[in-house]
Amino acid sequence: MVDKSIPENREHNVQTRENTMPRSAHTMKSILLTLAALFVAAQTGHAARPLPNTTSQLLVWADQLATEGAAQDQFVAENFVGSQKLTKDRIDSIRAYNPNFLVLQYHKAYGVDIGGNITDANTWSDDIATMRAYIAAYPGAGAEEDYYLHWTTTNDPAHRIEHYWAGNLEYHLADIRHAGFRAYLVEETLHRNEVVGFDGTFFDVAYFPWYDYEPDYDTGRGMGGDGTMWFGYEPWLNAGWSADVWENADEWNSMATPYWQYIAAAYHDGEADALAIANVDRMVTGWYVPEYLDYIDGGMSEGFMTDSGEANNRLVGGDWELSASRILRYLTGNGRILIAQPNYDDTSNTALRRWWVANYFLLKNSTSYYYYAATDQSVAWWPEYDINLGAYSAVPTQELSALLVPGTDSLYQREYANGLVLVNPGDAAQAYTLEGNYCQYGFSGGGVMVGATKPAMSLSCTGTLSGEISVAAHDALLLKKKTFRVLPAILLLLL
Repeated sequence: MVDKSIPENREHNVQTRENTMPRSAHTMKSILLTLAALFVAAQTGHAARPLPNTTSQLLVWADQLATEGAAQDQFVAENFVGSQKLTKDRIDSIRAYNPNFLVLQYHKAYGVDIGGNITDANTWSDDIATMRAYIAAYPGAGAEEDYYLHWTTTNDPAHRIEHYWAGNLEYHLADIRHAGFRAYLVEETLHRNEVVGFDGTFFDVAYFPWYDYEPDYDTGRGMGGDGTMWFGYEPWLNAGWSADVWENADEWNSMATPYWQYIAAAYHDGEADALAIANVDRMVTGWYVPEYLDYIDGGMSEGFMTDSGEANNRLVGGDWELSASRILRYLTGNGRILIAQPNYDDTSNTALRRWWVANYFLLKNSTSYYYYAATDQSVAWWPEYDINLGAYSAVPTQELSALLVPGTDSLYQREYANGLVLVNPGDAAQAYTLEGNYCQYGFSGGGVMVGATKPAMSLSCTGTLSGEISVAAHDALLLKKKTFRVLPAILLLLL
């Protein structure tokens, strides 16, 4: 199956930035780091603000939040780990209640938005203007066309590789080998960290650039206008590349890996201490391996365990195995951050919501966060956020097979101090024998908050399950251990 992650379509109040000149303090250092970063695999660093530990709890890291008043600022500060795309005034309002609230800035992984972005403390402006100011200030780094990849050897604006979303041009694909582009990206994002108060950067669309990348966009003719992808046109400037996308994954990684190493080295160089988090989507593109995740701090799985192409909207079967395996290999089993974010607006489907949160508990590590993106930017709360299974019994490994229940084809388990998670992505029911008595978590309701008041919702653990049970195909169970009160000996004698 093909991975078709969709970046968000953002609306901004575009203003004029007062000072678009780049800061020279970081620039020359950033350029000098380029060659060194080609050969150095940067180790994962830590944000100046601590990462909350999720070994024994579910914590929420929201994509976007539009708080309404001081009461919601306080609620967010006390109940959410962090968010992104907030201006300084909004960050300061929330951090007044929790100075450790984490905030990421937004930036495309492989280009610069033509439209708006947070470019200064409280300013939304055209992101591309900041890069053009940098190019003008540092002509020795090359002309603007040198910053882009082109779909032929013709190096002009008409032959830039364009990325579209919903029929609109978002950005041009950058040449991520170019020293000037790398230096600009690092300097500008680190500067925004300082002036806005960001803890790092969320790099959107961070996978192989093929879907929605066009040389001549035409909605009536599909990808590539005439059906040819940008790397299929001749003469392509990388003559060794093939028109077949399967053969190009390694070629892209040969460019992307040193690029991400460079970013990581600059973000954790002793002076800067910033997080680099990438949008990795569901990682179900079999021919593309996200090797770059070994060099940055973590990733958001947008559309976590969701597949709108399936009747039940769950990611199942081989796609589930690929996604879960890569989450373990590159994120949770590799000591990286995971932000698990299912996106689906049918909030009444509690079975689907149970599926997502159970998969989170199955794969999480001590820096794994969760967010159900079902509404707009309004502050919302869901009962599944309050599920308490206690601490997991063992840290995750990089191997999915370690979670497979022996003797089953497709049943995976994770034990917790207070419970058990069972996930069955297979097409047939699977049997499991419980040791002890359990109740099953169920929930309903939740949604957008009014002020600091949570919406109507329920969370319960009902019934008694013991012995052999069956986990249905494409289903998951969240089970809590049932404990029985031991009566004092004197009362037992009276019974």
